[in-house]
Amino acid sequence: MHILRHLNRAKNAALRQLKFKGLNAWLNMTCRPQAWAPDKIKRILLLRLDDKIGDMVITTGTARQLADKGYHISVLTGPVCEALLAYSDAVHHTYRYDKRMSLSVLRQQRFDVVIDFDDVRNYERLRLLHRLAPRYVIGFNKSGSARYAPQLVWRDSERHITERHRAVLALFNLLPAPFRYSLGRDPSAVDALAPYLSRPSDEWIIAINPFTGSEDKDFSREQVAGLIAHLRRRNVRFRVLLIGRGDLLRRWELADAAFIVDSTINTAVEIVRSADLVVSPDTSIVHMACAFNTPLVAIYNTRRLKDSGLVGYNIWAPHYDNAVQLVIDQPSVSDLPLDALCLAVDDKLADITRQRRNGELTRCRAATSAEDYRQR
Repeated sequence: MHILRHLNRAKNAALRQLKFKGLNAWLNMTCRPQAWAPDKIKRILLLRLDDKIGDMVITTGTARQLADKGYHISVLTGPVCEALLAYSDAVHHTYRYDKRMSLSVLRQQRFDVVIDFDDVRNYERLRLLHRLAPRYVIGFNKSGSARYAPQLVWRDSERHITERHRAVLALFNLLPAPFRYSLGRDPSAVDALAPYLSRPSDEWIIAINPFTGSEDKDFSREQVAGLIAHLRRRNVRFRVLLIGRGDLLRRWELADAAFIVDSTINTAVEIVRSADLVVSPDTSIVHMACAFNTPLVAIYNTRRLKDSGLVGYNIWAPHYDNAVQLVIDQPSVSDLPLDALCLAVDDKLADITRQRRNGELTRCRAATSAEDYRQR
């Protein structure tokens, strides 16, 4: 049975590749790319089809700058990112992507340009672009596909992912400016978190995010429990909030930490917005922390990105001054010695204390609108 399933998957993959090559060849013969004219563009659709939260958090920086210049911004993405964008004033419409979805509503929008941020090349994506029929499709590393125009080349493991987004903004003649992510505020998430934020003025909130999308980047239960025990031995009052799915965190049975049972992506945003310090492996929580300038200790391994093969710890670094990034040689983040993790957290807590004493720590907790972001 296993062999039959393997053969069926191989057959389907071969058919999709054949269909991609056929459609791409036909489009290469029939497409006549128009000269790039940003002054004629009004309606923009951003593609984030894989529903990856970290990618979407960073994409909000591009959406913010384009929206502030008067462009009408829509996003096509999955259900989690749809929820993340529900309260974003930078995005006018969010559409939920499905391979079998009807495109009638999207086609009625008559988008002037679609921006595809991914390096992915497949039949479903090319067919979607063909059927939407925008005037332009901005794409990265899509040589040999005439449907993508303008095309941008970006493969550099030494430059941060925001540089890819800056390349897009340059096409719209937007001058280099601080690239700030733009996350809205879900009232129901604020209400869900409120009981956990009632605390004495001298109590710190330490948020720990144990989980990522890959086991080799996850913290172990032993690391989290050990860090909490270490924090409890300090002569400072702490409250530890865990970020993640309630069903997974409940299994860990950590008595000295709280978590939101019915957590959502937007409760995670509010925890990061409210925390005094976040501790996390390489995942979307890192970029949420950047959005609010929340002090951060982030742990990365040296794994390579699936789509490009590039090492991810430079491209997806926290990329702001209030973050500490540890890159470990061990294959798994769970192999990081507890002493090293505790030392990094102690150093960051000392740094936060110094900044507070000197009035140097600036937070962006309440920034939820375009005007808020302009006034930072």
